[in-house]
Amino acid sequence: MNTDELNQYLKSNSSAYNIFIEKALDDQKARNERRPVAKRWDIGKIERKAEKMWTDVVTSLYDKLRMESSIKGKEPIYWVKFITDKEILDNFENSMAELEFE
Repeated sequence: MNTDELNQYLKSNSSAYNIFIEKALDDQKARNERRPVAKRWDIGKIERKAEKMWTDVVTSLYDKLRMESSIKGKEPIYWVKFITDKEILDNFENSMAELEFE
């Protein structure tokens, strides 16, 4: 499994993406309001920043998962089984629900 496949899996099988993006957009909009008017971002840039933040989260999760010896170098089906058996998806979703930006 690669990061793109993991990203698709997360988006398809949990609400973590929606939870995260909603919180990230709220955070970026709040940050944008604090910027001087002339330096404020348009909504497209805010959305791209939130997506980049999500990509960073997925990459971090991927890096942690790929170090697991039982799935290292194996087909995506083994990754899915590992994620399911270890309840990683549920824990990840709960983490996104508890996430707070500063």
